[in-house]
Amino acid sequence: MAVISTKRGERIKLDLYDKKIMFYLSQNSRIPLTNLAKELKLSPQRVKYKVERLKKEILSPAMFLNFPLLEISSYMIFIPKLNEEEIENLFYNESIYFILQSIGEFQWVLNLITEDIETFCKKNLGNTHFLIKPIIHVYADNYNPFHLDIKPLSEKKDIKIRLDEKDYSILKELSRDPTLSLLDLQKKTNIDRQTIKQRMKKIEASNIIQKFRYSINLFKIGFITYLLDIETKPLMKEKVLRAIKQNHYSGFVFENLIGFSMHFLPKDQEELFEFIKSLEKVDPQIKITILQNTEKFKVDLVPKNIERIFEKRSTKL
Repeated sequence: MAVISTKRGERIKLDLYDKKIMFYLSQNSRIPLTNLAKELKLSPQRVKYKVERLKKEILSPAMFLNFPLLEISSYMIFIPKLNEEEIENLFYNESIYFILQSIGEFQWVLNLITEDIETFCKKNLGNTHFLIKPIIHVYADNYNPFHLDIKPLSEKKDIKIRLDEKDYSILKELSRDPTLSLLDLQKKTNIDRQTIKQRMKKIEASNIIQKFRYSINLFKIGFITYLLDIETKPLMKEKVLRAIKQNHYSGFVFENLIGFSMHFLPKDQEELFEFIKSLEKVDPQIKITILQNTEKFKVDLVPKNIERIFEKRSTKL
């Protein structure tokens, strides 16, 4: 499911329980309602009401996949300028999982998966200049903008495992709807629930599924979104990444050969300046390009072409 915005949305108010629910669901959106209610010390009925309200207003279910670990090539493309026809085509392109308009050196930034990047660029960007960076690692966020005193889930390490047709059948259905219950998955895949449960546990433990979570329309709760493109020395990358992960406002991080591209989602510009200073302390020669989102964006963490790849792999292994 995609989150799409092309204009400023109406702000909504959140109480402390709403904020806690958002954090728990950003860690694991498949958490049982009874477990979530226990964590919040609220009745399941009240928690259900609050979750449904948030889903209606600002949350969209998503599955954050580790494309490099799945051996699916993914890229970030930075574009200085596009015409209206190119923009419209890209917004509905089924290989793109992030597209945002920005203020800064580049007007548009894309995240996409493709088995043929040359053909994609010729077809969709054939009349424009652009900068392209292959993604070699991805890191799920522990975004905590309200500074809640809740411990995030432990970070997982990438583990290379072999997936078979049953695994890909499960992934295909979850790519369509990450909220499916084990019973629903059984009906759609003809795989028994115990096997599905074991397979999902294996896939999550390997970090192929980094998180079941919800995408958040942050503009509707008053936050600013930036895309930071960070270049650093290879021997400094580990230290820079550690500093990135320590910040409450850090979003998704995409590693490339010369650094990182990341979403940074603070409540004000001062937080951005402080974050940049912290990275400059780690690497005084670091280069950071700042792009601010204009509120015209699309987020579809599992684009349609991923479903097609899983379909192909589930039948031809």
